[in-house]
Amino acid sequence: MKIGEALKEERLKLGLSIRKMADGIIDPTFYSRVEQEHRNIGSEALVRILFAREINIDEFFNKIKDTYAPSEATKKAYLEEKIRIAFNSHDITAMRDYLKDVSKLNDPILRLRVIVGIAYLEDKIKELPHEVVDQIYAELDKNDELSSNVNAIRLFTNAMPVFSDEQLTYFMHMLLTRAKEVENKSEKYDERIAITCNNYLYSCWQRKINPSTVEEAYSFMMGLTEPHLLIYKLLGKIGKNLIDGNKEQAIAIKQEIITYGYGEMIKNWGV
Repeated sequence: MKIGEALKEERLKLGLSIRKMADGIIDPTFYSRVEQEHRNIGSEALVRILFAREINIDEFFNKIKDTYAPSEATKKAYLEEKIRIAFNSHDITAMRDYLKDVSKLNDPILRLRVIVGIAYLEDKIKELPHEVVDQIYAELDKNDELSSNVNAIRLFTNAMPVFSDEQLTYFMHMLLTRAKEVENKSEKYDERIAITCNNYLYSCWQRKINPSTVEEAYSFMMGLTEPHLLIYKLLGKIGKNLIDGNKEQAIAIKQEIITYGYGEMIKNWGV
């Protein structure tokens, strides 16, 4: 989808006329020609329209990425979606096939994520070769901006079982500290960090450890305000109660989550 087509779709969704959509930002006649793909809109005017009309920027650019993203980026996005489906379906054969495709890209973090995913599905994550584990450490250690690298965050989230208690605490503290400093965070970003926090609390419960970072992760989850992320508050309460030894409260919250229809999200919590 092109920019003009995407803008028109958003305008119609909002029930606005062309004049109302462009009002106070650019000339309506010019804007009309943008929708018709007869003129190109400047980046500043585009962003001002998106903000003024409260259009979700992530969703908007997701609509047009296949048209404007470089072929390498498009191929990577396609592979990531296929990998996600294969992982959720426990399709190890497909995961191995996608690993071959990913290995052709210049993306070592995505390659490591697939390797970790395969090991997880085979229940062999603690048997990963030393060189793979060393590569995971190296990728996260050299990434000073872990909090802003979605692929690195996903790698850390998926690879938690390979870290020692000290390494796990170090990376989690670094991630949460820097996540607090990120400006203009999107809902997707908050969800990604919340997923990582949930995995972290689960890992700490399994390891029977309770470092100060547990409270940091729990506080992040309790600070979520977007309605569709409220499930992570309940997940955070389960994790914190289990770590603190309050099993009965954790079970009660788990039953509540199942009642809401989110049982799949807590199937790993053995309570």
